[in-house]
Amino acid sequence: MEMKEKKRVLPVLLALVVVCSPLALIITTASNSSSANMVAEDINLLPHADFKNHKMESVIAQVVSASEINLVEAQNIAKQSNIHLINDRIRVVLILTNEKAEMEEMDIEIEGRYKNLVQALVPISELKEIAKNPAIQYIRRPLKAYPLITSEGVSVINADKLHVKGIKGDDVKIAVIDAGFKGYAMNPEIPSANIVEAKSFRADGDITGGGEEHGTACAETILDVAPNAKLYLFNFETEVEFANAVDYAISKHIDIISCSMGWVNAGGYDGTGFICDVVNNAHNNGILFVVAAGNEAKRHYEGEYDDSDGDGWHEFSVSPIDEILTLGTLPAGTPIALFLSWDDWPASNQDYDFYLLVKTDTAWEIAAGSENPQTGAQPPTEAIIGETTVSACWGVGIKRYSATRDVHFELYSFYIDFPEHNVKSSSLTIPADAAGAMAVGATYWSDDSLESFSSRGPTNDGRTKPDAVAPDGVSNSVYGLFYGSSASTPHAVGAAALLLSAKPTLTANDIQSLLESTAVDLGTSGKDNLYGAGRIDVWDAVVESDEPPYKPSNPCPPDNSTGVPVDVNLSWTGGDPDPGDTVTYDVYFEAEDTTPDELVSDDQLGTTYNPGTLNYNTNYYWKIVATDRWGKSTTSDVWNFTTKNPNSFAFDTGPSENPYPSIFGTHNGTIKPNQTITVSMLYTYPCAGTGGHTEYVKIWNSTWEGVEAHWEGYKGDWHNISFNESFTLVKNETYNYTLRTGSYPQIIHGEKFNATGGEITCKQFTDANGRSYTNWIPAIRLGW
Repeated sequence: MEMKEKKRVLPVLLALVVVCSPLALIITTASNSSSANMVAEDINLLPHADFKNHKMESVIAQVVSASEINLVEAQNIAKQSNIHLINDRIRVVLILTNEKAEMEEMDIEIEGRYKNLVQALVPISELKEIAKNPAIQYIRRPLKAYPLITSEGVSVINADKLHVKGIKGDDVKIAVIDAGFKGYAMNPEIPSANIVEAKSFRADGDITGGGEEHGTACAETILDVAPNAKLYLFNFETEVEFANAVDYAISKHIDIISCSMGWVNAGGYDGTGFICDVVNNAHNNGILFVVAAGNEAKRHYEGEYDDSDGDGWHEFSVSPIDEILTLGTLPAGTPIALFLSWDDWPASNQDYDFYLLVKTDTAWEIAAGSENPQTGAQPPTEAIIGETTVSACWGVGIKRYSATRDVHFELYSFYIDFPEHNVKSSSLTIPADAAGAMAVGATYWSDDSLESFSSRGPTNDGRTKPDAVAPDGVSNSVYGLFYGSSASTPHAVGAAALLLSAKPTLTANDIQSLLESTAVDLGTSGKDNLYGAGRIDVWDAVVESDEPPYKPSNPCPPDNSTGVPVDVNLSWTGGDPDPGDTVTYDVYFEAEDTTPDELVSDDQLGTTYNPGTLNYNTNYYWKIVATDRWGKSTTSDVWNFTTKNPNSFAFDTGPSENPYPSIFGTHNGTIKPNQTITVSMLYTYPCAGTGGHTEYVKIWNSTWEGVEAHWEGYKGDWHNISFNESFTLVKNETYNYTLRTGSYPQIIHGEKFNATGGEITCKQFTDANGRSYTNWIPAIRLGW
């Protein structure tokens, strides 16, 4: 059909800064056909070569071309095409040929640099000359991320149960990396005590990001879940600024990064590309990087290039042929943000172009186009950003310009659902596809239903994503109700903070693994591309991470003890391997029952128990059950002991057969019991008619500082000397003793003597006259 060129150009105006390298080349034609399908004879495009400069994104080339005629017109085109202007300078990213390339004698104002990317303000009049510099590989607009927006979630993920236990994210450092934090300092839900640092990485240093509240809403949600976490608020606008913000977070030893932002046209959706590399570097530095999966399930198309009729236009369907993805009837002023890429990363020599179409009464017309060059040095991306100028039916088309193979397209919209040709699978935004990212999808808080817009996997290299889902649609002081994976992500971040504060030794991989392994499985069994591992349940994650208490051990009296006093206190060793975990103990204690089940003390914090006065000559059995605050328990062995007979002694030399000659003095030697015995007193055998007794005794060994006892004079049965506390001598262990006697005690003459209950030796005895011997053993009894 006949084509007529229209003088009125439909302007493509910026509605919201979004992603990538969008082109807004304005091309319009008309047709007298009302068919919704685009066929070869219906379209007659204007020449592509007008703005295809192989070193510039085409919209920048268009600005440069216009500037050669009229600077004001160039500035108008730049504004309409979402190019940042400061007077006669525009903000661009210069892609250098390598990281070490130098830019000598260039009239540019560098705002930031990351590896081979330089963000700079460049005079429009100098761009063409700068593009000739051999250090410059390509010039494009900065890649800008999109806030993924389309609490009740605290109880849904069971964070409130942890709050009751005192787990609130203490000492966990979280960086919220977002577009802006307008009003954060005045938000009553964000106490100033929680904010460690607020730092802008934007070129203009504006922490609000031009009035953006998205980061504030995310920070508020994190603190709903983890109210004691420490927040670092970092905002950015471009990919260079994002990379520098992440590197700064690494330098601050951040534990978790929360990023409810997404890019398109920044990689192959297969975990590769600059943005994914930045995220993976943070992960490799021990940071858990939590990102939104995206809200593009209803705004995504993908498919192989198909052109059965040979007219160059991609066919979204072949039978019937449909070369237009219709967006539907849109009012004037409707935001447009459309992004096309294909599988030829990182630089493509397959050149395809992208067009925004409007249907008039008689035909489809080309309203705007994106015609970036792809000659082998440029990314495989096209984009159109702006807003509709008339109320009409709108659509998009893709045309091959110069290509040798049929590529696989990815097409995204950020404002308008695709009413046809929608492909929900593999609709992740970047960097949700990064191997080092924990990608979070959105489920409605009240019923765990998957939000229809929540982006799905798999990644283009076949990995399952998202990794998990979390609630959205929750109350928020910024938005009222906070929807989208932007809201789900800070819930997951807060959950990770609670888990880390409960168990500080966990690594980033540990945290993600625990959150996934304990998630509520909502889809097909196992991890899937809709719900990931399922909806996060942080209580179960903490319980799963918990180590049970140590098995109670080291009972006192020792197991199988005999001669135990009837007023004994029970004690044991307990504890828990998890730092800061509390343990309570249940005591089971019974007489003459080898399986004690009588609970005599429950939920006690201490590791001692006083059973009261026991019966003499009775077998007692007992055990301890240790329980930590997460309900995990460990039970000791069953221990037993036998109380003493009245006046019983477990170690007894008996009287000496020939106690004379006898004289008081100081004995030194060893005692080696042949059974474990409990001791509270020592009895000294006296010579007949004397007051033989012990004035001082000390018993110890190389690993034990020992105990001492002192004579209290001629009181009661003064042949006994009592220790302040009872103690245990372990079977077959050797103990040293020092014993000072008075008033002629009995002596066993020999260097070694086999007593009842063990062996006793004399290493040295020094009498009252100063003479020393090695064979004077004191005649004694040890016991009760």
